[in-house]
Amino acid sequence: MIFAPAKINLGLRITGRYANGYHHLESLFIPLTLYDRITVRLAARDEVVHHWPANTPPQARRELGLGTAKNPLLIGALALVRDFLREQTGDELPPLLVTLTKRIPSPSGLGGASADAAALIRLLLNHHLIEQPPETFWPAVTRIGADVPFFLRYGLRGKSALLQGIGHELSGCTAPLLAGVVAIPPFGFSTQLMFAYVRKLELPRMEAKPMTGGIDFTLRLNEIPCSDELAVGVRHVINDFDTAAEAVFPIQFALLQQAKRTMAFAASQMLAREWFVGMTGSGAGLFALTANTVTADALRWMANVLRARLSGWQVFPVRSHTVSDIGP
Repeated sequence: MIFAPAKINLGLRITGRYANGYHHLESLFIPLTLYDRITVRLAARDEVVHHWPANTPPQARRELGLGTAKNPLLIGALALVRDFLREQTGDELPPLLVTLTKRIPSPSGLGGASADAAALIRLLLNHHLIEQPPETFWPAVTRIGADVPFFLRYGLRGKSALLQGIGHELSGCTAPLLAGVVAIPPFGFSTQLMFAYVRKLELPRMEAKPMTGGIDFTLRLNEIPCSDELAVGVRHVINDFDTAAEAVFPIQFALLQQAKRTMAFAASQMLAREWFVGMTGSGAGLFALTANTVTADALRWMANVLRARLSGWQVFPVRSHTVSDIGP
């Protein structure tokens, strides 16, 4: 069994485009204490089964579906590890039944599907005593999902990372410990449509550069790129996908803006401290976070208040996921 943590993008900038069409992104990835759970056992054929919480919206069930055909990331993870083991060690991975107990909402911008794929890869590699796969392994991991390399290198181990490039161009970093809530609306944003809008933007041409070593620094809260305050003591973290969401999904974006203000006012009423509100990634989830000194009771109170004020939304109290192993 293995646990897969959610993540947020604490700010997200789209600053250029490479010749191959990929975009140069800048973001800070922070894993959160909101988990899916994966178990694996031998089977007659590869199969993926989902167990959903009772409050999972029907739309999410329909869009993600159940079974092998509609779980490309997990099936892709099985195929990747099977090919890797065959080439590197000569071992054969037998057919497996993967049972996924979902708690991370989707679609939400919390990276749940990528976290699940990374957790499955790590579970299988651990079983074969492979701690660090070779560099040739990572391009194939990126092809499964853009966020899978983050979870496999950092997120599963409770570490944050700075993205400067495409999905696998990551550097480990020391980030602030955070606490707060994530709120997921009863609708999602299509990442494909969001990037289709971004592809039309005039962006600087970027040249590919080799990855550098890890970055060892402490990111202070006042260094997080923010725009105007949403409420007293509550700043809006800059996410360039806000612009894409406003253009592609104007009705839903208006609802999102109202929810941001609702979360900001709740945060400002709760404690006199510095809070940050923003979109979790490419959307449509939101976060409200502050320094990790908030009590568990206070976080539950805030989550309950927001569930009452944001009808139909899922709200979860969270903290930075910081454990050194791969469980909650």
